[in-house]
Amino acid sequence: MKPSAEQAVRSIAACIIFSLITFGIYGLFWQARLFRVVNGFLGQERFRFWPWLFLSLITFGIYNLYIQYQLGMALSQVLVQEQKQPNPQLNWLGLVLTVIGLHLVAAAIEQHEINQLYA
Repeated sequence: MKPSAEQAVRSIAACIIFSLITFGIYGLFWQARLFRVVNGFLGQERFRFWPWLFLSLITFGIYNLYIQYQLGMALSQVLVQEQKQPNPQLNWLGLVLTVIGLHLVAAAIEQHEINQLYA
């Protein structure tokens, strides 16, 4: 079931600022919200927050790289499903930005794509 705009649309600037102010804690909430929104569009629970957090911690972030790539692919699938033009490099962009330590930028790009679905 497609998430409502209240559930999905967020101010990217506010999310980044809150993440920086809370030293990344708000970023975890933001990531969980991104997972819920993408899962809602897909109609299945492909991304789950707690397993992601646990596996990312015990693999020292390697699992997060995999999930960022998969999230980009799923988000591209959602955009095609909603008859929007996806960025063909969205999955690689999220992966590369996460590798170089810019996970917030990757989340911002993913949020931008979600916001475009409601524009």
